[in-house]
Amino acid sequence: MAPLIQAADNAIVIGCGDASPVVSGRYHLDWPVADPEGAPIAVVLRVRDEIGNRITDVFDTLPGA
Repeated sequence: MAPLIQAADNAIVIGCGDASPVVSGRYHLDWPVADPEGAPIAVVLRVRDEIGNRITDVFDTLPGA
């Protein structure tokens, strides 16, 4: 497991599924997101917007937000 994940208090992984590193006792989200590689620009933009919206939602739930 990557040292960066082990040192993190919070982790969000995108599209890793079962390969996602889970660290016990830490806040962890695994977001299933479509792989935009080779997709038309409209699909890439939808994926980008979906990730941006999810990030905003997470930030809104953090203490002190």
